[in-house]
Amino acid sequence: MSKQEKEDMEKLWSQIVKRAWKDEVFKQRLLKDPKKVAKDEYHIDIPSDKQIMIVEASLDTQILRLPLKPASDEMSSEELEKLAAGGDTNMPGFVKPSSVY
Repeated sequence: MSKQEKEDMEKLWSQIVKRAWKDEVFKQRLLKDPKKVAKDEYHIDIPSDKQIMIVEASLDTQILRLPLKPASDEMSSEELEKLAAGGDTNMPGFVKPSSVY
């Protein structure tokens, strides 16, 4: 994914979150069937072999995502430092903690 595509997706996600905060019916549809909402509301077709899970955050629940295992069993010191600090890495599946709660 290019930098521009990533920025576009982050902007769209921001708009979706704002709408969900304002519209309870939309939020419930989004939580129940995010693929259908993506297609019906935003004309985005998500491949059938891809799963999307949206979980509503709460004050008493911490959501963490286990990243994919790197192709190499060893990470560089720089990658480990970035990961420990919550910074972005090029590892597939890595999400900054601040983006999941």
